[in-house]
Amino acid sequence: MLLHKPADQKYYLGISTDGLFVFFDEKKRAFSIEGNSINSYETGFEIVTSIEELIKGLPRIGARVPCLETRDYTRLMNETKLVDFSDQIDEQRMKKSGDELKNIKRACKITSNVMGEVNDHLKPGILESELERRLKTSGLEESHGTAFDFIIASGKNSEMVHAKLKDRRIRAHDLVIVDIGFKYNDYCADMTRTFCLKPNHQQFEKHALIMQAQEIAIRTAKKNVKFKDVNSEVKQFLQKNHVSQFMPYRVGHGIGLEVHEAPFPENEGLLPSGTCFTLEPGIHIPGFGGIRIEDDFVMRAKAKQLTDAPRELKP
Repeated sequence: MLLHKPADQKYYLGISTDGLFVFFDEKKRAFSIEGNSINSYETGFEIVTSIEELIKGLPRIGARVPCLETRDYTRLMNETKLVDFSDQIDEQRMKKSGDELKNIKRACKITSNVMGEVNDHLKPGILESELERRLKTSGLEESHGTAFDFIIASGKNSEMVHAKLKDRRIRAHDLVIVDIGFKYNDYCADMTRTFCLKPNHQQFEKHALIMQAQEIAIRTAKKNVKFKDVNSEVKQFLQKNHVSQFMPYRVGHGIGLEVHEAPFPENEGLLPSGTCFTLEPGIHIPGFGGIRIEDDFVMRAKAKQLTDAPRELKP
Protein backbone atom coordinates (compact mmCIF):
# COMPACT_ATOMS: atom_id res chain seq x y z
CA MET A 1 0.00 0.00 0.00
CA LEU A 2 1.15 3.55 -0.74
CA LEU A 3 0.32 6.05 1.98
CA HIS A 4 0.53 9.76 1.26
CA LYS A 5 -1.65 11.48 3.88
CA PRO A 6 0.33 12.04 7.09
CA ALA A 7 -2.71 10.95 9.15
CA ASP A 8 -2.85 7.61 7.32
CA GLN A 9 0.88 7.08 7.89
CA LYS A 10 0.47 7.86 11.58
CA TYR A 11 -2.47 5.45 11.88
CA TYR A 12 -0.80 2.46 10.25
CA LEU A 13 2.85 3.01 11.12
CA GLY A 14 2.95 5.33 14.11
CA ILE A 15 4.96 7.90 12.15
CA SER A 16 4.30 10.52 9.50
CA THR A 17 6.67 11.93 6.88
CA ASP A 18 5.14 15.34 6.25
CA GLY A 19 4.06 14.77 2.67
CA LEU A 20 6.40 11.99 1.51
CA PHE A 21 5.05 8.70 0.26
CA VAL A 22 5.38 5.62 2.42
CA PHE A 23 5.25 2.15 0.87
CA PHE A 24 3.80 -0.41 3.28
CA ASP A 25 4.12 -4.04 2.14
CA GLU A 26 2.53 -7.35 3.14
CA LYS A 27 5.41 -8.01 5.56
CA LYS A 28 4.57 -4.73 7.32
CA ARG A 29 7.87 -3.20 6.24
CA ALA A 30 7.78 0.55 5.64
CA PHE A 31 9.82 2.51 3.10
CA SER A 32 9.76 6.27 2.58
CA ILE A 33 9.85 7.54 -0.99
CA GLU A 34 11.37 10.92 -1.82
CA GLY A 35 12.08 11.46 -5.47
CA ASN A 36 13.82 8.23 -6.54
CA SER A 37 15.29 7.55 -3.11
CA ILE A 38 13.89 4.66 -1.06
CA ASN A 39 14.68 4.41 2.64
CA SER A 40 13.71 1.78 5.18
CA TYR A 41 12.36 2.83 8.56
CA GLU A 42 13.91 -0.30 10.05
CA THR A 43 17.47 0.18 8.79
CA GLY A 44 17.62 3.90 8.12
CA PHE A 45 19.71 3.55 4.96
CA GLU A 46 18.97 3.23 1.26
CA ILE A 47 18.11 -0.34 0.35
CA VAL A 48 16.49 -0.01 -3.08
CA THR A 49 17.82 2.01 -5.99
CA SER A 50 14.51 3.07 -7.54
CA ILE A 51 10.75 3.15 -7.03
CA GLU A 52 10.40 0.90 -10.08
CA GLU A 53 12.47 -1.77 -8.33
CA LEU A 54 10.34 -1.50 -5.19
CA ILE A 55 7.01 -2.14 -6.93
CA LYS A 56 8.28 -4.43 -9.71
CA GLY A 57 6.18 -7.58 -10.06
CA LEU A 58 3.37 -6.42 -7.77
CA PRO A 59 -0.03 -7.08 -9.40
CA ARG A 60 -1.74 -4.25 -7.54
CA ILE A 61 -1.14 -1.49 -5.01
CA GLY A 62 -3.73 0.10 -2.74
CA ALA A 63 -3.79 3.85 -2.19
CA ARG A 64 -5.97 6.91 -1.90
CA VAL A 65 -6.08 7.24 -5.68
CA PRO A 66 -6.91 10.98 -5.85
CA CYS A 67 -3.76 11.72 -3.82
CA LEU A 68 -1.61 9.75 -6.22
CA GLU A 69 -3.18 11.17 -9.35
CA THR A 70 -2.18 14.66 -8.30
CA ARG A 71 1.43 13.52 -8.23
CA ASP A 72 3.62 11.94 -10.89
CA TYR A 73 3.55 8.39 -9.56
CA THR A 74 0.89 7.08 -11.95
CA ARG A 75 3.64 6.78 -14.60
CA LEU A 76 5.09 3.93 -12.53
CA MET A 77 1.94 1.84 -12.72
CA ASN A 78 2.29 0.40 -16.23
CA GLU A 79 2.39 -3.18 -14.93
CA THR A 80 0.70 -2.63 -11.58
CA LYS A 81 -3.00 -2.03 -11.01
CA LEU A 82 -3.75 0.90 -8.74
CA VAL A 83 -6.69 0.15 -6.42
CA ASP A 84 -8.49 2.93 -4.57
CA PHE A 85 -8.47 1.96 -0.89
CA SER A 86 -9.91 5.27 0.36
CA ASP A 87 -13.13 3.74 1.69
CA GLN A 88 -11.33 0.85 3.38
CA ILE A 89 -8.84 3.20 5.03
CA ASP A 90 -11.61 5.50 6.24
CA GLU A 91 -13.64 2.57 7.59
CA GLN A 92 -10.68 1.26 9.59
CA ARG A 93 -9.77 4.68 10.95
CA MET A 94 -13.37 5.42 11.98
CA LYS A 95 -13.41 2.75 14.69
CA LYS A 96 -11.12 4.01 17.42
CA SER A 97 -9.01 1.65 19.53
CA GLY A 98 -8.76 2.00 23.29
CA ASP A 99 -5.48 3.91 23.03
CA GLU A 100 -6.86 6.22 20.37
CA LEU A 101 -9.90 6.96 22.48
CA LYS A 102 -7.71 7.76 25.50
CA ASN A 103 -5.87 10.36 23.44
CA ILE A 104 -9.10 11.86 22.08
CA LYS A 105 -10.60 12.02 25.58
CA ARG A 106 -7.50 13.81 26.84
CA ALA A 107 -7.67 16.30 23.97
CA CYS A 108 -11.36 16.85 24.73
CA LYS A 109 -10.67 17.37 28.43
CA ILE A 110 -8.02 20.00 27.74
CA THR A 111 -10.27 21.74 25.21
CA SER A 112 -13.24 21.68 27.61
CA ASN A 113 -11.17 23.19 30.41
CA VAL A 114 -9.99 26.03 28.18
CA MET A 115 -13.53 26.66 26.92
CA GLY A 116 -14.60 26.94 30.55
CA GLU A 117 -12.19 29.86 30.96
CA VAL A 118 -13.71 32.01 28.20
CA ASN A 119 -16.04 33.94 30.52
CA ASP A 120 -13.06 34.88 32.70
CA HIS A 121 -11.37 36.56 29.73
CA LEU A 122 -14.39 37.94 27.86
CA LYS A 123 -14.73 41.63 28.69
CA PRO A 124 -16.02 44.59 26.64
CA GLY A 125 -13.20 45.95 24.50
CA ILE A 126 -11.01 42.84 24.35
CA LEU A 127 -9.69 42.10 20.87
CA GLU A 128 -10.67 38.86 19.16
CA SER A 129 -6.97 38.21 18.60
CA GLU A 130 -6.17 38.78 22.28
CA LEU A 131 -8.88 36.33 23.37
CA GLU A 132 -7.47 33.77 20.96
CA ARG A 133 -3.94 34.30 22.29
CA ARG A 134 -5.04 33.77 25.89
CA LEU A 135 -6.96 30.59 25.10
CA LYS A 136 -4.08 29.13 23.09
CA THR A 137 -1.59 29.94 25.84
CA SER A 138 -3.76 28.20 28.42
CA GLY A 139 -4.26 25.01 26.41
CA LEU A 140 -0.71 24.65 25.12
CA GLU A 141 0.56 24.00 28.65
CA GLU A 142 -0.99 20.50 28.65
CA SER A 143 -1.68 19.73 24.99
CA HIS A 144 0.53 18.86 22.04
CA GLY A 145 -0.60 21.79 19.93
CA THR A 146 -3.77 23.18 18.43
CA ALA A 147 -5.93 21.01 16.17
CA PHE A 148 -6.73 23.88 13.77
CA ASP A 149 -6.74 27.66 13.48
CA PHE A 150 -9.13 28.88 16.17
CA ILE A 151 -12.23 30.86 15.21
CA ILE A 152 -13.08 33.82 17.44
CA ALA A 153 -15.88 35.66 15.62
CA SER A 154 -17.83 38.50 17.23
CA GLY A 155 -20.62 40.77 16.05
CA LYS A 156 -20.80 40.98 12.28
CA ASN A 157 -17.87 38.57 11.95
CA SER A 158 -20.02 35.83 13.49
CA GLU A 159 -22.35 36.00 10.48
CA MET A 160 -19.64 34.18 8.49
CA VAL A 161 -19.32 30.40 8.86
CA HIS A 162 -15.51 30.41 8.71
CA ALA A 163 -14.66 33.88 9.91
CA LYS A 164 -11.08 35.10 9.80
CA LEU A 165 -9.57 36.34 13.02
CA LYS A 166 -9.47 40.13 13.20
CA ASP A 167 -8.29 42.84 15.54
CA ARG A 168 -11.91 43.66 16.31
CA ARG A 169 -12.93 44.78 19.78
CA ILE A 170 -15.74 42.70 21.26
CA ARG A 171 -18.77 44.66 22.44
CA ALA A 172 -21.19 43.85 25.25
CA HIS A 173 -24.12 42.95 22.98
CA ASP A 174 -22.08 40.97 20.41
CA LEU A 175 -22.65 37.31 19.81
CA VAL A 176 -19.19 35.72 20.07
CA ILE A 177 -18.50 32.33 18.47
CA VAL A 178 -15.52 30.54 20.03
CA ASP A 179 -14.42 27.46 18.04
CA ILE A 180 -11.31 25.84 19.53
CA GLY A 181 -9.57 22.47 19.70
CA PHE A 182 -6.31 21.03 21.00
CA LYS A 183 -4.37 17.87 20.15
CA TYR A 184 -2.99 15.16 22.38
CA ASN A 185 -0.56 12.64 20.86
CA ASP A 186 -1.75 13.85 17.44
CA TYR A 187 -5.46 13.21 18.20
CA CYS A 188 -7.84 16.14 17.89
CA ALA A 189 -10.72 17.75 19.73
CA ASP A 190 -13.14 20.29 18.24
CA MET A 191 -15.53 22.35 20.35
CA THR A 192 -17.66 25.47 19.87
CA ARG A 193 -19.65 27.70 22.19
CA THR A 194 -21.40 31.02 21.64
CA PHE A 195 -21.13 33.78 24.21
CA CYS A 196 -22.69 37.20 24.78
CA LEU A 197 -21.98 39.57 27.66
CA LYS A 198 -25.41 41.25 27.53
CA PRO A 199 -27.74 39.11 25.40
CA ASN A 200 -31.12 40.44 24.34
CA HIS A 201 -34.38 38.48 24.05
CA GLN A 202 -33.88 37.55 20.39
CA GLN A 203 -30.35 36.30 21.06
CA PHE A 204 -31.61 34.19 23.97
CA GLU A 205 -34.39 32.79 21.79
CA LYS A 206 -32.18 31.83 18.86
CA HIS A 207 -29.51 30.39 21.14
CA ALA A 208 -32.11 28.20 22.88
CA LEU A 209 -33.20 26.98 19.44
CA ILE A 210 -29.68 25.81 18.61
CA MET A 211 -29.37 24.07 21.96
CA GLN A 212 -32.59 22.23 21.10
CA ALA A 213 -31.19 21.33 17.69
CA GLN A 214 -28.11 19.79 19.29
CA GLU A 215 -30.26 17.85 21.77
CA ILE A 216 -32.23 16.42 18.83
CA ALA A 217 -28.96 15.43 17.15
CA ILE A 218 -27.74 13.72 20.33
CA ARG A 219 -30.99 11.78 20.75
CA THR A 220 -30.98 10.70 17.10
CA ALA A 221 -27.33 9.60 17.03
CA LYS A 222 -27.43 5.95 18.06
CA LYS A 223 -25.40 2.88 17.18
CA ASN A 224 -25.99 1.77 13.59
CA VAL A 225 -27.96 4.91 12.67
CA LYS A 226 -26.86 6.71 9.53
CA PHE A 227 -25.09 10.02 10.11
CA LYS A 228 -27.11 11.51 7.27
CA ASP A 229 -30.31 10.72 9.20
CA VAL A 230 -28.99 12.71 12.17
CA ASN A 231 -28.29 15.58 9.79
CA SER A 232 -31.81 15.33 8.30
CA GLU A 233 -33.49 15.45 11.73
CA VAL A 234 -31.64 18.63 12.65
CA LYS A 235 -32.32 20.27 9.28
CA GLN A 236 -36.04 19.43 9.55
CA PHE A 237 -36.21 20.94 13.04
CA LEU A 238 -34.54 24.14 11.85
CA GLN A 239 -36.81 24.24 8.81
CA LYS A 240 -39.90 24.07 11.04
CA ASN A 241 -38.50 27.07 12.89
CA HIS A 242 -37.77 28.92 9.62
CA VAL A 243 -33.98 29.13 10.03
CA SER A 244 -32.66 26.11 8.10
CA GLN A 245 -31.45 28.37 5.27
CA PHE A 246 -29.00 29.93 7.75
CA MET A 247 -27.19 26.64 8.43
CA PRO A 248 -25.25 26.09 5.18
CA TYR A 249 -23.20 23.17 6.48
CA ARG A 250 -23.63 19.61 7.74
CA VAL A 251 -24.39 18.81 11.36
CA GLY A 252 -21.00 17.28 12.15
CA HIS A 253 -17.99 15.23 11.09
CA GLY A 254 -15.63 12.57 12.35
CA ILE A 255 -12.62 13.43 14.51
CA GLY A 256 -9.39 11.60 15.23
CA LEU A 257 -5.94 12.12 13.75
CA GLU A 258 -7.62 14.77 11.60
CA VAL A 259 -10.05 17.33 12.91
CA HIS A 260 -12.28 16.63 9.90
CA GLU A 261 -12.34 12.98 8.88
CA ALA A 262 -14.83 10.21 8.14
CA PRO A 263 -17.66 9.75 8.86
CA PHE A 264 -19.44 12.65 7.17
CA PRO A 265 -23.23 13.08 7.00
CA GLU A 266 -23.25 12.63 3.23
CA ASN A 267 -21.87 9.09 3.61
CA GLU A 268 -24.34 6.21 3.39
CA GLY A 269 -22.71 4.13 6.13
CA LEU A 270 -23.92 3.58 9.68
CA LEU A 271 -22.30 4.96 12.82
CA PRO A 272 -20.56 1.91 14.32
CA SER A 273 -19.50 1.62 17.94
CA GLY A 274 -16.16 3.31 18.57
CA THR A 275 -16.68 6.11 16.05
CA CYS A 276 -15.78 9.61 17.29
CA PHE A 277 -17.61 12.57 15.79
CA THR A 278 -18.93 16.07 16.39
CA LEU A 279 -22.48 17.43 16.50
CA GLU A 280 -22.49 21.15 15.71
CA PRO A 281 -25.76 22.78 14.67
CA GLY A 282 -25.63 26.51 14.10
CA ILE A 283 -27.08 29.47 12.26
CA HIS A 284 -25.46 32.52 10.68
CA ILE A 285 -28.00 35.26 9.98
CA PRO A 286 -27.10 38.49 8.13
CA GLY A 287 -27.78 41.48 10.33
CA PHE A 288 -28.17 39.32 13.44
CA GLY A 289 -25.01 37.28 13.90
CA GLY A 290 -24.04 33.67 14.35
CA ILE A 291 -24.69 30.96 16.93
CA ARG A 292 -23.02 27.55 16.93
CA ILE A 293 -22.75 24.84 19.57
CA GLU A 294 -20.39 21.92 19.02
CA ASP A 295 -19.38 18.93 21.12
CA ASP A 296 -17.44 15.72 20.53
CA PHE A 297 -18.90 12.25 21.01
CA VAL A 298 -18.00 8.57 20.86
CA MET A 299 -20.60 6.10 19.64
CA ARG A 300 -21.57 3.35 22.02
CA ALA A 301 -25.20 2.13 22.20
CA LYS A 302 -25.87 5.85 21.89
CA ALA A 303 -23.74 8.96 21.55
CA LYS A 304 -21.57 9.53 24.63
CA GLN A 305 -20.39 13.11 25.07
CA LEU A 306 -16.65 13.72 25.44
CA THR A 307 -16.48 17.53 25.68
CA ASP A 308 -18.17 19.41 28.48
CA ALA A 309 -18.60 23.11 29.17
CA PRO A 310 -21.69 25.24 29.89
CA ARG A 311 -23.78 25.91 26.78
CA GLU A 312 -26.29 28.45 28.12
CA LEU A 313 -26.02 32.17 27.56
CA LYS A 314 -25.55 34.02 30.83
CA PRO A 315 -28.00 36.92 31.34
